[in-house]
Amino acid sequence: MPRICFVSNEIHPATPGGAGLLIHNLARGLLEEGHPVTFLLDLAAEDFARFDGQHRLSLPNAHLCRAYHVGSLCASMPCSNADFASRYIAESARYEYALRQVDALEKPELIEFCDYCGPAYFTLCAKAAGLGYQGARIAVRMHGPISLIDQAAGGASLDFDRYAIYALESASFRLADTVLYPTPGILGAGYGLETSSWLGEARLSPPIVAGHPVRSRVEPDADIALFYGRLYAEKGVDLFVDAAIELLSSPEGTNLQFYLAGADSKAPPDPRYDSYAAYLRGRIPRHLRGRFTFTGYLSRAQLEALLPRVKFAVLPSYYETYCLAAIELRLAGVPLIVSDIPAFRDNLKPGVDALYFEGGASGLARQMQVLESSPALLEQLSRPFQPPPADPLGFYRGLPPPAAPPAPAAPAPGLLVAVLEDSPDGPALRRTLAALAAAPAEGMRCVVLRADAHNDQTAAPVRFLGGLYSFFTPEGAPLAPAAVLTEGALLLLRAGDEPLPGFLAGCLGALACGRGIGFAGSWAWVQSGRRAWPQTHPLAAMLELAPFEIQSNLTRCVMRTPPGVPLAELFDQRAGRLGEIAYLWGLETPETCGIDVPALLLRRRAEPPWREPPPELPYLVQRNASAPRSRRLAKALVMLASGYPRRLLPLQAAWAGKSGQLAGLWGGRRPMLAGQGLRGVLSGSAAGRALLGALRGLRSWLRRLRRA
Repeated sequence: MPRICFVSNEIHPATPGGAGLLIHNLARGLLEEGHPVTFLLDLAAEDFARFDGQHRLSLPNAHLCRAYHVGSLCASMPCSNADFASRYIAESARYEYALRQVDALEKPELIEFCDYCGPAYFTLCAKAAGLGYQGARIAVRMHGPISLIDQAAGGASLDFDRYAIYALESASFRLADTVLYPTPGILGAGYGLETSSWLGEARLSPPIVAGHPVRSRVEPDADIALFYGRLYAEKGVDLFVDAAIELLSSPEGTNLQFYLAGADSKAPPDPRYDSYAAYLRGRIPRHLRGRFTFTGYLSRAQLEALLPRVKFAVLPSYYETYCLAAIELRLAGVPLIVSDIPAFRDNLKPGVDALYFEGGASGLARQMQVLESSPALLEQLSRPFQPPPADPLGFYRGLPPPAAPPAPAAPAPGLLVAVLEDSPDGPALRRTLAALAAAPAEGMRCVVLRADAHNDQTAAPVRFLGGLYSFFTPEGAPLAPAAVLTEGALLLLRAGDEPLPGFLAGCLGALACGRGIGFAGSWAWVQSGRRAWPQTHPLAAMLELAPFEIQSNLTRCVMRTPPGVPLAELFDQRAGRLGEIAYLWGLETPETCGIDVPALLLRRRAEPPWREPPPELPYLVQRNASAPRSRRLAKALVMLASGYPRRLLPLQAAWAGKSGQLAGLWGGRRPMLAGQGLRGVLSGSAAGRALLGALRGLRSWLRRLRRA
C-alpha cells in the first residue's frame, strides 16, 4: 500500500476548518483500506498534543498512522521567521525543513498539500534540486487559493504579504507533480489560473462526504432562512444580509428570521469594526436587527437542533472549489438557494437539487421570496438527494508502487562561470575561485571579467551588463571575447562571492531534472562587515520584482543557455545593467520556470543599493511580452503605490535594519530618520562615518572598563 503524507495547518477535530475536515475524512478512508498515513501538522503545541494523543488513536488502523509537529522539527532550523520577508514565505520554508526530516523517516510515496498561501513551494523546489523527496509524488490540492478568492470577492489590501501568497500559490501549482481538483467545472472556469503552464498533471479527486447533519423533522411554522458558512466576503455573507434587508423592507414583507451560522473571520472590510458580525450588524437598520441572529460556529449537535426550524438555507458564495456544506445540508433534506458558480453547477441540478439566483442582492431576495411562498417548490427541493457519483480514493489507489528514486532525466549541462571583478580586489577574487575549486561541477569552466576602469590594456574590452569588461583566465591570461563561448548553463558571480558545497550540484541538478526548469538559485548568507544575515527572497516565484527588490544586477542564478554563443553577445545590450534579469525573464515561459533552492548555499557581500532607477528599466518592462508577467507587474504597481512610502517594502526594510542604510525605493531618497535611525544618517557621509568609528571605539573602551 502506498504511504501517504498529508501536510496541513488544520486537522479535524482538533482544529476548525474545511481543509482539516477534508484531510481527516480522506485519511480515515485510506486507513480503513490499509494505507499507511502520516500527518505533518503546523498546529499550536496543545492542539497537536490533543490530536496525536487522542484523535489520531481513534482513527481506524491507528497503528498505521503517525503525526509530526512542524514546530518541534523546526527547532534547529538555521533561519528564523524574522529572516523571511513574509510570514507565508517563512511558513513554506518551515514546512520544507520539517518535511525533509519526515521524508527521511517515513519515505512517503505521496506528499499532499493544500493550495492556500502556497505552503508547498519550497518543498517542490527542494525536490527539483535533489535535496529530498526523490521517491515521492508531491500533490497540491485545490481547496481555496487566496488568489482566486480575492479575485472573486475583492476587498483584500494588496500588501507584500498578499503578493507573496499569490506568487507562492501560482508557483506551487506550476511545479506540482499533480494538481488535485474537486470538480470538472473548477478547471474550466479558469479564474485566472494559468493551467497551461503547469508542469505536472491535473487529476480529478473530489472530497469524501463522510456523514451529514440530520434534520429529524420540519416544524410546521419553520421560519429560518439560514446562511451556513464562515463569515467571509467570498462566502457572499454581505449579499445574504442585503437581500434579507431588501425582503424585509419590501411592501409584501416576510415572516422569515435570518440566521447566520458560522465562525467569524475577524476580517471585516471596514476597519472601524473588530469582527465581521459587528460590521454586518452596523449595516442592518436598527428596527430590523431583531430579525437577524448571529449564532457563531455551530457543532453538529447544535446545527441538528436548529434544522427543524430552518425553512431553507442560502449559500450565496462568490467562489467555492466544492462546498461540502452545501452537499451536507442537501443530504439532510434542507432546500437550498445557491449562487451560479461552477462548484455548485457540478453537484446540484438547477430546480431539482437547488434554486439558483442571478445578479446581486435583488436576485437573491426574489428567489427567497419565491421559495418562501411556494410549498410545492420547498417539497421538491427537500426530496432525497444523491450526489454525483465519485470515487474520492481512486487517485490514491492508482498510485504506482514504490520505486527507486528516478535517475536524472538528462546529464547536467556544462557550466560556464563568469566572475565579475568590478574593482581591484585580489583577495576577494581568490576567495571566489577557491570556493569554486573546492566544490566544482563536472565540465565547469571559469573566466574572469575585469572592469575596464582597472584594465591594464592587455585585453580588448567589450560591453557587458552595461559596463566595459575584459576577459581573462583565472590565472590572469587575457582571452579574446569571441573565444569565450557559453556551455549549457551559465553562472555570473561577483568577486568575493563564495558558492558553498551543494550549490552547483543543486542548481545544475534542477536544470537536468527534466521538469522544465530554466534557472535555479539558492538562499545566501549576506555579509556586511562582521555581520551576516540570511537572504531568503524567493526570486523565482516573483521574478517580476527582481529589478525592484534585489537591488542588484546579478541574481547568482545558474541559468540555462544555448551552447556555443559568445558570452559577450548572450544578453540584450539594450537592457544594459539589467541584461541578466531580462534574460531570466525570457526563461520564464509556459514551458519553463525557475526554482529557489531552500538552503543557504552561497555567501556574498552586501552591495550598496542603487542610487536611482537604472535607465534601462523602462526598456526592460516595455519589452516584456508575457501576459502573465504583465498581470503580475500590474499587481506589483498596485502594491508599490499602496505600500510605499508609508511602509518600506520588506527587503528594503530588512536592508535598512541590518546594514544601517535605507534603501527607500532606489536608495537615493532623502534620509528618513524613522526608517533608518541615526546610524543610517551618519553613514551617508565621510565625516559621519568617522564619527561612528569614534563612537564604536568609545563603546569598546567602556566595555573593557566595566569588565576591569
